[in-house]
Amino acid sequence: MSDTDKINTKERILLCGASAAIPALINLYYVDFETVFLDVTPLKSLGYIVRLLILFCSGALIGWIYDSERDRKKLFNLGLAAPALLMGTVNAAHVQPKQDPAGSVHRLQSYIGIISEAYAQSNDKDIKKFETSTQTEQFLEGLGVIIPKKTYWVIVGSASSEAQALALLKQLKTQHSDLGFDFQAYTPRHPNKNWSIVMGNGVGSLVEAQILVKLAAKAGIASDAFITTYAGGNND
Repeated sequence: MSDTDKINTKERILLCGASAAIPALINLYYVDFETVFLDVTPLKSLGYIVRLLILFCSGALIGWIYDSERDRKKLFNLGLAAPALLMGTVNAAHVQPKQDPAGSVHRLQSYIGIISEAYAQSNDKDIKKFETSTQTEQFLEGLGVIIPKKTYWVIVGSASSEAQALALLKQLKTQHSDLGFDFQAYTPRHPNKNWSIVMGNGVGSLVEAQILVKLAAKAGIASDAFITTYAGGNND
């Protein structure tokens, strides 16, 4: 039986729909595990499933439109083309620009200066949670509409209880108040059962986080400070 043998409408629609979902499945293995699923949640997974359904339906629509086409190879390529282009566009948007270490140092210096002034003017809450996205953002990240955010936290201490965490936090703020570093206590997040003391309150690039780790060691704050994204644990 050749590729040009008779193919019915159902087969044509299913073939184009399935081929349209293939780029997303390949993308899942090569790209999305390092972007969308840095921190997998049910809503991100739901968004990804909806993405697959949309791609399948777009391919099925193409198969329905080309009702006169009988060649299975051509139908497969027709279903594959548009989603593949879309996945390429989405992946290009996910590419992070190369970080300039000098620029990162300048941003951190400015950031630390702002923190020093802020301490004298405000009394922000000292307890925070490791959160990177709202529920709506998680769904849209899985859908591919928005680019997942990646935050790097520099951990300079830990404690087994809230009281111990606040005591350590007070000690760090008192001992290093002249440096102008920002310290916050973060509640435990699975699978870690300990409270975390974070310096810098989360930064947007690995280069900046690495600089903070070096500054923490140099200032005597913590010689064993490490970086986490809460997606893969210790990233230092």
